[in-house]
Amino acid sequence: MNFLFLLQYAKDAYSHKRMRNLVSEGVTPLVLGFDRDHYPADDSCLDYISFGQIEHGSYGRRIMKYLKAMWRVIQVTRNQDVIYCFGFDMLMIAIISKLFTFSRVKLVYEVADIRPIQLKKGLVSQLIRLIERLMLKLVTLVVVTSPAYIESYYKKVLNANKCEYIVVENKLDATQEPQKNNKIINKKNRDYLVVGFFGVLRCERSWEILKLVALKSDGRVKVLLRGVPLSPKDIEEQSQSIENLSYAGPYKSPIDLPSLYDSVDLVWACAPYDETDLGDCDWKRTNRFYESCYFGKPLICQRGTEDSKVVQEKDLGLVLDLSDVESSVEKILSLSQTDIMSYQTNVLNLPEKSYCYTQEHQNIIAMLSR
Repeated sequence: MNFLFLLQYAKDAYSHKRMRNLVSEGVTPLVLGFDRDHYPADDSCLDYISFGQIEHGSYGRRIMKYLKAMWRVIQVTRNQDVIYCFGFDMLMIAIISKLFTFSRVKLVYEVADIRPIQLKKGLVSQLIRLIERLMLKLVTLVVVTSPAYIESYYKKVLNANKCEYIVVENKLDATQEPQKNNKIINKKNRDYLVVGFFGVLRCERSWEILKLVALKSDGRVKVLLRGVPLSPKDIEEQSQSIENLSYAGPYKSPIDLPSLYDSVDLVWACAPYDETDLGDCDWKRTNRFYESCYFGKPLICQRGTEDSKVVQEKDLGLVLDLSDVESSVEKILSLSQTDIMSYQTNVLNLPEKSYCYTQEHQNIIAMLSR
């Protein structure tokens, strides 16, 4: 089958992982997407055609670039069996292109997160929900990364009960990931713990808590940050003056993951916190959950999230109430090496299917082949 993949961020490791897995099932790919500065490429990226550069959050300036992208998609749509869209914007481009070409191409809509504007009560948010509801009528298959998205958003909020859904969590592919260490490392002789916060760093509350942990720990807990700082943007500058906290720059996934996870005892796997958020932080699954389980590291999650339900049930780490900063800091500071080893034992005892793919991508192909 010929698949046209449309990416909001052409070098996004998450999207390329999905595409690689589908290619391994026999898909012939054509990849188009936008370039963005904070998504550096690595050797695992598929070849792609760029729509051009877009900036973070600059939606008004994207309109002309989206129109140009639409024209490029129109030119190649007729030769495709499926257009696979990562995100709302790409689905809109795909649908308009399909209508212009009168093509019978099938549309797949993958949803990795629900934006705050999709959940608010204002006129713009209502319009976006209406547009999405109408677009879903033309979609062959909706791929969601968390089962909570189906019931809590698409069925309850959008009333989109007639769509065909499939849940494909953002797990890892054991055949493509770097070698993992399945041994418990005894660090009882070491007098400090290391908490790692990785990825796109865009959570002010996470930064506030981890900064206080470093300041109050007296060296008992150290914090390591790796990735691209978006909020606050001056994390690198601030970290230079904070003892027991270090920012070590961006990293490439998956090639840097083994050394990244080897360097910490506990992984910060909280989704971006927002007191006004109406649901996405509770519904989504974080990449760090699956990566942490794969590399055998305990986690810190926020209460009420899909990740925290598993962490609490299996005793895989700490569950925090991020609305209570002081309590969160104290819980982290009270951890011992014995606690970490107990959590790690439970992580390593998880069945591999909890964090690695089995038949998920074969199921996508099968549903589209009907």
